[in-house]
Formats: sequence, C-alpha cells, structure tokens
Amino acid sequence: DPIEAPVAVLVGGRVVAVELSTAAGLAQLAPERRDPLVTTTYGVGQLIKAAYERHPFQRLFLALGGSATVDGGAGLLEALGVKLLDAAGRPIPRGGGGLGQLATIDLSEVHPALRAQIIVAVDVDNPLLGPLGAAPVYGPQKGATHQQVELLAANLTIFADALVAATGNRVHDLRGAGSAGGVPAGLVAIAQAEMTPGFELAAQALDLDDHLDRATVVFTGEGQLDGQSFQGKVVGRLAARCHARGIPLVALVGRIDPVGERMLEDLGGVAFSLVPGPMSYEEALRQAPELLEAIAARAARLLKGP
Repeated sequence: DPIEAPVAVLVGGRVVAVELSTAAGLAQLAPERRDPLVTTTYGVGQLIKAAYERHPFQRLFLALGGSATVDGGAGLLEALGVKLLDAAGRPIPRGGGGLGQLATIDLSEVHPALRAQIIVAVDVDNPLLGPLGAAPVYGPQKGATHQQVELLAANLTIFADALVAATGNRVHDLRGAGSAGGVPAGLVAIAQAEMTPGFELAAQALDLDDHLDRATVVFTGEGQLDGQSFQGKVVGRLAARCHARGIPLVALVGRIDPVGERMLEDLGGVAFSLVPGPMSYEEALRQAPELLEAIAARAARLLKGP
C-alpha cells in the first residue's frame, strides 16, 4: 500500500537516518494481512533512494526492528538498483517467498546510495540462518506458519548463496544478520554496511552510563519479556549494565515468559506484567495506558516500602 514515511536529514544533508519500521513495519499491517512470503522491504529502499536524490548523503543510519518482512532485505536492494533474477533472467517476485526463484544477482546498475557509508542499527544478535536464524525465530511473529518458516529458511539460504556468488562475501552465519528478517545480510555483502547495536548508539547519544552512575533504580519496559529480550535487545543490555553497577532494574512489560523472567532475575532485575488477570490481547491494548499507570504505581509502592 502507498504510505508516507519520514527520514531524518542531519549535518546539512551529509547524514540521513531511516527507520525501517516506518515503511515495512509490523504495525503497518492488520494481523490478517501479515504474510512474510509476500511482505517486502521494497518501500524502505524507495525511502532511502528518495532521501538520497534530495540530499546525496555520505552516511546512512538505518534503524531496524519491528519489521513485517523476512526477505533478507532483497526488496530494499531491488529498489536501489540491485537486480534479483530467476533462471530465465526475469525479476523474481518480491517477498520472502520469491527468493526461492533467485538464480543470479546483477550489481551492474546499483544506486549510488549503496556506495555511501551505511550503518545498520540492529537490536538482536541472531544470524541469518540456522535454528536461531531470521525465519525460525522471528517468522512466526510476522505471520508465518510452521511450513512457511521452513520455506523462508530455505529461501534465505538460496539468497545467501547467491550473495556469495555475486560478491564473494559470506553472511550465512554472520551475527546480527538475522535482524528485521535478514535485512543486514544483503547490505553487508553488497554495500559493506557496518552493523552496530542500536542500544549502544542510543546509549552513547543519551550519555546513559553517566545517568546510571547516579541512579538508585532503573525502570524499563517491553511488549513481551522472553529469551529474545536477552539476545541484544534493550532490556537485556540494560539489565547487564545495571547488574554490573549493583542497581536494581524494574521491567514493566505486557507479557512475561518464564524463561525471560528467570534470565532477568539472574541479572538482579524484576518484571511486572501490566495485565492483572485474564484479558484478551485486544482488550489489553485498549487499556494499556491505564494498566501501565497502575502497575507503575504498584511497583513504586513496593520499592518505597512500608
């Protein structure tokens, strides 16, 4: 669907920042329309191209997270001149399903935006492939069935093999390349993009360590606390920083998975769920502001003591 999405133009146009979720995010789609076989990052590439044509930037910050896609960033690359062709030399269909038809990658007409310095902010450590890869770990969140997860994993393998053939760069097991359905994979192989934890970029910009050195307690939050929260996301990284300083961390979250709760407790943190009892997901979303206020007040009373 045609949508509008923002870009940030910095340093007189020499630096541009784009957030993937504004153009290819899960929040853009109703649950019944989520299908990673057809959802694509093409719009993200359009956004980058449009930004470059207005401001020929030297550096691009691409923030990942919250994507609705498992296409390895293929759509993004196609929008920037990378040709993804089948055995007959025709463009493959967009989306994670189309990658199964990929035979060759043609880099003869890449857009100059791919020659800029590209810094990809990732929020997870997962590789592109394997049991902790983009398809098995994040595919179900984006609407994939068990059978579709297997197909997406196979298609991403085809994509990774084609990247090796086109660039000589192997990204199959690259840590962090599974972020946002595998978006870093193609950018690292083709544009020599640099991956950096989004948390570390934000922490540096906010002088987080200075604030933590003066803190007595830290509050944070997440939609669901689970094992993934400790694979490079904010809660896990923040908990590790607090643990090193002996500062208690309080996480106010929508859902609590026992594995995530145990991992947080091992780092000296504690989690509170916003949901007070049996409640549908839709009802919890509608009441989220009131629920958050109530659980925050409860946590504060507990910290204050009698």
